[in-house]
Amino acid sequence: MITWVGLLVCVLIAALPVAVLPELPMLAAGGAAGLICAGGLALPSLGLAVTGAVIALLVFAAALLIAPAQNASFQAFLLGLSLLILLDATFFRSRFRKLTVAPSIARAHLKYLAASGAYSIVSAALLAVAGDAFPLPLAAPLRPILAGAGAVLVIGAVVHGTRRAHPKEDCKQTERFQSS
Repeated sequence: MITWVGLLVCVLIAALPVAVLPELPMLAAGGAAGLICAGGLALPSLGLAVTGAVIALLVFAAALLIAPAQNASFQAFLLGLSLLILLDATFFRSRFRKLTVAPSIARAHLKYLAASGAYSIVSAALLAVAGDAFPLPLAAPLRPILAGAGAVLVIGAVVHGTRRAHPKEDCKQTERFQSS
């Protein structure tokens, strides 16, 4: 179930740059980023998923830079939420890849994802209101660069937090448990 949600998110990641700039190069670049993300989910490799997420952010930033779209905040929000779900699903699959997960555990994890999504929606709404209340005069070419840099920092913080929360000793115990 989590794999299907992750694959649906990979399709969304591939389609969002095309929603901002409907041209063939964006379709090819977005598709490549979506395939890399899907590969990270399928293997499951958190490093490959993060690489795909960074590429997707860069492609989206390029689409924002090139496109005359004035209001792409909804697409940006969807991309951020999609990347959150992708990284969480990939981490879940990498952590429990050789174990059979009971449907109740999968449902609980999807509820956790839904709560994370709701938190993201509230955060995005607060940021949108704050952005309208306190506009910063940034040149148009700097906006996607700033957004991409901020997203890369957030992904780096998520990866760092994941590694800190699950030290290598914990992984070694899991491997010993799986081999016995």
